[in-house]
Amino acid sequence: MSDQWQYHGEPLPTGGWKVPADEDAVTLPLPKAVPQPLPAPPDPRRSTYLPRIAQQSDDLRGDAVVQAAETRSDRLPIEESVTLRLPAVRPRSSTTVPPARNLRRDSRRGVVALARVLIILVLLVNLLGIGGLWALRANDVAHAALADLKFHLTRIEALGSSSGLLDPATLSVLQSEVTDAQADLQTLDNLIPFSGKLDVGGLGAYHRVLQLGSDALTGAQEGLAAASLLVPPLLGFVSTITHPAAPAAGAGSHLMTMQTVREAQRHMALAELAWNDVLADRKTISPADVRAIHNPQVTAALSTLDARAPSVTTAFSLASALLDWSPRLFGLTGPIHLLLFNMDSDELRATGGFLGNYADLTVTGGALTSGIHLHDIYTLDCPSTNNSFGCPSRPLPSEYSWFPLADGRFGVRDSNLNPDFPTSAGLAANLYQVESKTPVDGVIALTPDVVESILRALGSVVVKPFNVTVTADNLRSLIHYYHQNPQIGQQLGVSPSALGTTANKVFDVLASQAIFAKLGSMTPQQEGTLGKMLLGDLKTKDIQIFVSNTRVQNLLETIGVAGQVANYSDGDSEFVVDTNDGASYANADIHETLSDTVTLDAKGGASHTLVVTHGFAQVQHDYTVSNEYNDLARVIVPKSATHLRVSGPCTLVSTTEAYHLVMACHIALQRGAASTLSFSWYVPAVTTLRNGAPYRLLVQRQAGAKVAVQVRVTPPNGSTLTLGTGPGQVVAGHVEWSAKPLTMDTLLAMVIHR
Repeated sequence: MSDQWQYHGEPLPTGGWKVPADEDAVTLPLPKAVPQPLPAPPDPRRSTYLPRIAQQSDDLRGDAVVQAAETRSDRLPIEESVTLRLPAVRPRSSTTVPPARNLRRDSRRGVVALARVLIILVLLVNLLGIGGLWALRANDVAHAALADLKFHLTRIEALGSSSGLLDPATLSVLQSEVTDAQADLQTLDNLIPFSGKLDVGGLGAYHRVLQLGSDALTGAQEGLAAASLLVPPLLGFVSTITHPAAPAAGAGSHLMTMQTVREAQRHMALAELAWNDVLADRKTISPADVRAIHNPQVTAALSTLDARAPSVTTAFSLASALLDWSPRLFGLTGPIHLLLFNMDSDELRATGGFLGNYADLTVTGGALTSGIHLHDIYTLDCPSTNNSFGCPSRPLPSEYSWFPLADGRFGVRDSNLNPDFPTSAGLAANLYQVESKTPVDGVIALTPDVVESILRALGSVVVKPFNVTVTADNLRSLIHYYHQNPQIGQQLGVSPSALGTTANKVFDVLASQAIFAKLGSMTPQQEGTLGKMLLGDLKTKDIQIFVSNTRVQNLLETIGVAGQVANYSDGDSEFVVDTNDGASYANADIHETLSDTVTLDAKGGASHTLVVTHGFAQVQHDYTVSNEYNDLARVIVPKSATHLRVSGPCTLVSTTEAYHLVMACHIALQRGAASTLSFSWYVPAVTTLRNGAPYRLLVQRQAGAKVAVQVRVTPPNGSTLTLGTGPGQVVAGHVEWSAKPLTMDTLLAMVIHR
């Protein structure tokens, strides 16, 4: 399938007693004594999977898996027999003696009947005896196995959440802990008579829970095997970023190869199949089983599994898609180009900030071969003069007719005016190809928060020859200062052309080089901490990614880390977006609050009254400040919304957003002043009239924005609200929630009680 840019979218046991030829003897099957726990043979009810990896030049499909399922055996193990000699039964004396042949026939019937009774009694005695001995021995074995299992699971949890998770040694220890935990589960399962098929006293329930745990650990083991294969080449790739002048593969690492990809795909396919077994196991565990086990830890574990199952399933799909795309992503099938933007949120644009710097990242053979070299965006858009006065003529797209700065010279720097990152990134990629003649396979955008987090984690850096110490707290201020004072770098003999940038941006390039040098000295522990931090930045939209691989892109949007304007279909939504169109650093001093009052009605609709306040603070900076803030404020609501109204000191602007309606107005605010705007709208049929109906409201966050939000939801007349799974608190029957500031998209969920 070709990859295209996507701008927007949407038996019963055998045997038994028998009467032998000697009618006075009965053969009784006697169960064997329970043996000491041994490694169990493969369970014939489990499936055997034979993964088959298809080879493709660009997109390896690892989901071609052949499953050969063995027939489940429901027979008990072969039982030994013991022959019990029963005394011959003679008929009592009677006044009437039947004929000889009838006497013998009745005698045989009596013997058989009595034998049946005695056999049942003997069987019960044996079972009770065996059960008692089993209970005495099993109690000690079970206690030991449970204690050992708890120890290993605690270790697994601690190692899995540690900052050193990406350390190959940690992965090896994790694999060992999982193996030991699997052995403990098998020991416990072996203690259950008849493998849980005698479903009395909760034995079957315990067996089903233990089987689920065993399948979960099998999946974890296969996932760890895949990770153990991938971590060394990933560390090798990271080394090419942090040590561009060093050999491509550092100690204990190597670069990605097709063989590594295929082996990792095989393990990941087995892990995903084991996860499917877990989901099937969960369906066999009934509420009655949970009550029979009566264990709070088991109950909590099952609840956690139920809550996380959808996200785990999606994570498996994403991992599979990334592995299938990895030959292209790591340049194993030829060079790949990724476009990196360093945004300036103090000049806020729709996707997080002005696209002031860019870098073309080239990946070949599993290594970043280009290094990371930031360039002033004007060297790309306006190569003849490196400033806005020499930009080539290009018409402004009609949907951005409200944007005054492009002035007929629309370029990559203006491409992120749409808050939907996939749309803006696709436009940036197209424009970049037009201007540079280089196609790209992905776009990455970072806000200053990412760099500031790195500085907080690793410490300050000194930028030479400026001899300035850069910290997380002064990074933006210093960058703005040196942007406005390019003569300082010139006096120090810094060559813009040698750095591939302009005189205004030499400090940016040298600061980035100092930070990358700091990254090169990280310990494994710091690498793990930084990796978790970067994953968190995806959730907050401080890192946004768009890729040309449709399968991967769709999954990124599914898990909510693609920076898209969500087309939320399970309830209500709102998204407030600000765009600084005055070419100033004013957003550093803007304090914005959103207050939305939502009133639900008896028809299942929601009326919104949203008050948006902008305050422009008087703040002294080392750099020159602007005294006017120009902003397009947009409120994006569901397409079904009606009765849209805007009031306040602003100029109404007509603009659009796919699958939504937009209320927009332009404000001009003087420093020291404040502005209050009011937006109102009605969304029909966002809930139902039944008792216990849910109401959900998705509040989206704009990347790079520092906004305080509060929401109050009032129920229909005669009704009350309780919290669902989302944040907030119930106050006198209504729900209130606030975030100061809003750091990520947040789903409010509540229940209506009539």
